[in-house]
Amino acid sequence: HPPDSRDAQPRSRYAAGPMDRAVSPPTAVMKKGPLSLRGQLSLVLGGLALAILTGVAGIVIPVLPGSILIAPGGMHTQLVRGAGGLVVKTVPTAAYPNYVYIPSVDLMIGSMAEASAGAMLGVVLTGMGNDGFKGMQQLKEKGGVTIVQDEATSTIYGMPKACVEGGVADEVLPLGQIGYEIGKFMG
Repeated sequence: HPPDSRDAQPRSRYAAGPMDRAVSPPTAVMKKGPLSLRGQLSLVLGGLALAILTGVAGIVIPVLPGSILIAPGGMHTQLVRGAGGLVVKTVPTAAYPNYVYIPSVDLMIGSMAEASAGAMLGVVLTGMGNDGFKGMQQLKEKGGVTIVQDEATSTIYGMPKACVEGGVADEVLPLGQIGYEIGKFMG
């Protein structure tokens, strides 16, 4: 059931049992900040992370059901379709000099929209600036679904606000309800 109030703690529809990795869709997470924060994020995910992409350009990891990939800082991350299916790869920032934010949420979501033909969910949480807006716009143009965090529960409302004001947010939700909505999307 969805949380009853804006102050409710996040709940997962999978809280009652273990995640079935064989049928769960892959997940890519981009957490800006130092490596120590990404390591802490993997602990919060309960050890479910398949891989924390390291700060080395050129890493390519296949996208598998149930995988959770945590993107590195200091470089860009993309999802691309290869001969063997979808892969996540890291690329140096010099390859995309027009992207101001590093890593770029716009580039990551935009590449995912292209590689998945829009068959995905994009979520933008609290953050500074407007990074994520263009990627979410590409996702919407491809028929994808978008969720952004509301102002009341955001520490910094820049990234979600850009999506709301740009008209690319399907849902604007308090943080405590976003996990539930992701679960509904996953079916």
